[in-house]
Amino acid sequence: MKVLKRENLLNILVFLLAFAIPVKDQLSTLIMLLLLAYLIALVFIDKEVSWAMILGKHKLLILVPSMLLLIRILALINPVVGSSEWEYAIRAVPFVLLPLIGVSIANLKPNRDFEGIVMNGLLSGLMLIFLICEGNVIYQMVVNNEPFEYLFRWRHLNIQFAEIVRIHPPYLGLITAIVVIWTFYRKPRHYKLILFLLTIFLLQLLARNAILFLGALWILHSVYHKKFRNLAIIATVAVVGLIIIQNHPSRYLRAKLNSAFEVTNSQSRFVRLGASWKTFLEHPVIGTGKVKAQERRRYYYDQMQDERALKQDLNAHNQYMEYLSNYGILGFLIFIGVLIYLVSLSLGLKQFNIYILFLCVFLFAFMTESVLERSLGIKFFALIICLLAMKRIYARYEVVENLEQH
Repeated sequence: MKVLKRENLLNILVFLLAFAIPVKDQLSTLIMLLLLAYLIALVFIDKEVSWAMILGKHKLLILVPSMLLLIRILALINPVVGSSEWEYAIRAVPFVLLPLIGVSIANLKPNRDFEGIVMNGLLSGLMLIFLICEGNVIYQMVVNNEPFEYLFRWRHLNIQFAEIVRIHPPYLGLITAIVVIWTFYRKPRHYKLILFLLTIFLLQLLARNAILFLGALWILHSVYHKKFRNLAIIATVAVVGLIIIQNHPSRYLRAKLNSAFEVTNSQSRFVRLGASWKTFLEHPVIGTGKVKAQERRRYYYDQMQDERALKQDLNAHNQYMEYLSNYGILGFLIFIGVLIYLVSLSLGLKQFNIYILFLCVFLFAFMTESVLERSLGIKFFALIICLLAMKRIYARYEVVENLEQH
């Protein structure tokens, strides 16, 4: 009975944490701390569990992700870094807490389907956001007596679409892409309806990274499984979509599409990376921390006459360059080392698993977004690391159980 109650409470807290991550930052922090407090309480309640042995046995699953926090702590000992850098260090605490939570839960072994609980929590949060955003669009169109084709104009797409929930569209697109992959491969109940709704959500978010990655993944999946009808559908949808965009009365969709392929434009995000590169060259070994690096980035934006970057105080819009410019070669190498470790964990499962696809979504998003500079991005990445750690532990248990049976 006690085990059942413990399992139910853990299920509820894990679901609420996943639900809150895309919905509200403060709420997800509160639930994360509640979950951690409950697991700490179990240390004193369940005397039969040797927590020291458990944490020692799986220490790398906790210590390696925590290096992403260590990078920011190291920046604090840099003499040119100000006290305001503490904010960025504290923001990265989930890189320690969530893997710790995952390892603890996995060793309690109450339920091996926490992946499903987490993904259903994320899906529920996304559906709530979708209903809020879509409801707001419908309300605005009715009040202003707008025709249906206004649904695809700038005022109801991208930033404007998600403005009511105050979440940056690429982050919602990143979470949606992960949930789409899980839904496609795990096929929960009503998965076709779920995929349809999430696709509509992505299109209205104009989350280009997520759309491009999922499109490429669908093509690769179709080629691998020789589903050539899917390739015909993809080609037809792409051609029809391009025709609609090019002929739509609003120039907004055309501008968004064209901007994705602009590399030489003086104010494109690719050219803008030059400011971050010059910032890195000033302190190439250990960097100067986020605050000082951002100040120097603004200086170079001014030199480049990039008014948009100055006005919006844009970061590097590239996670690799963000670590390089903020924390120098040392921070960059630590970051790359953590990513290599996570990929090796996924590949080490010795069977096809969607976690390598999850990681690829992040690796791709890192090229055009500084995902880990916001609390939402940090918590979501740490949550995926948490799930991967749990998957790794459960895989070990399965190996041991199979050996015992034989």
